[in-house]
Amino acid sequence: MAPTIRLDNSQLTAETNTGDFGNIGIQTEDIRLRNNSNITTNAQGSARGGNIVINTEKITTLENSDITANAVRGNGGRVVINAQGIFATGYREQQNPRTSDITATSDLGTEFNGTVEIKIPIVDPVFLFLFVLKYSNSQ
Repeated sequence: MAPTIRLDNSQLTAETNTGDFGNIGIQTEDIRLRNNSNITTNAQGSARGGNIVINTEKITTLENSDITANAVRGNGGRVVINAQGIFATGYREQQNPRTSDITATSDLGTEFNGTVEIKIPIVDPVFLFLFVLKYSNSQ
């Protein structure tokens, strides 16, 4: 397992035009994408978007860096992220050229979109409030 994956104006892709989809599986402690970097399993033609499975401690995406499993004339793929923290990105119904996005869309319409599953620990809001209150009062 690589401790860190860093992409700067780079691509990690598994793309197809027809038939079955390509998949990407990543297991690392830290993923950092910046400057229009992408992790994609996009499909052209009638192919279905591939699957992306990421297991990591944290993901940081900056400067319009995307994680996508999109399709043109097929079904969108699936993105599964298991992380302790995700920073500067999130699920979007469509890609936006000004933000870092996680998508699994199809140009055929929303009924053909794939799925995005983001699994992060749930923070207890009472604990968080008490932590912030204690921290701010100690200064």
